[in-house]
Amino acid sequence: MPGRLPQYPADHKVGVEVPEGGSNCDKCAHLAGPQKCDDSEFIQWNGSRFIPVKTSRYCCDFFKARPAQKQDHFFGAT
Repeated sequence: MPGRLPQYPADHKVGVEVPEGGSNCDKCAHLAGPQKCDDSEFIQWNGSRFIPVKTSRYCCDFFKARPAQKQDHFFGAT
């Protein structure tokens, strides 16, 4: 069962579209498949596992860098 989410200011954006090349879902340890996240806090906040934007162009507060040897890429495939 997911815990309580952090309390954010009303204008805080937990997940946003980002420029390609920086931190993004393609580089995150929680990327579980094309457009799918397995982070329980993301799922609780978002309402589903589905990542709403191409994974090379989306990042959220729950980002966790994946070790280089485990960088499977789904390249934002839907």
